[in-house]
Amino acid sequence: MDEKLTDDFFKAFEKDEKINLLKSSLGTIKMKDSINLFEPNEQFKAYLEYKKKFDEANLKLNEIKERAEKNEIKAIQQLSISGQLLKK
Repeated sequence: MDEKLTDDFFKAFEKDEKINLLKSSLGTIKMKDSINLFEPNEQFKAYLEYKKKFDEANLKLNEIKERAEKNEIKAIQQLSISGQLLKK
């Protein structure tokens, strides 16, 4: 599992007690060389992977929208094709 995904998720929480409580409900915390290692459970792992895919797709869509606003023909075509596919 990608450590960056879990680190990004827990960044919003400030206090260690809250983080550890949340982590223990979403997976297991293992001690290795006096460092807490978090291993997410399967459901949370699936959520993180879905979130990563969603964020990548959203970023790509925003880039296409920015290019379309600059009147790039290819971006406008991509947007109109994607829009038609989304409506169906």
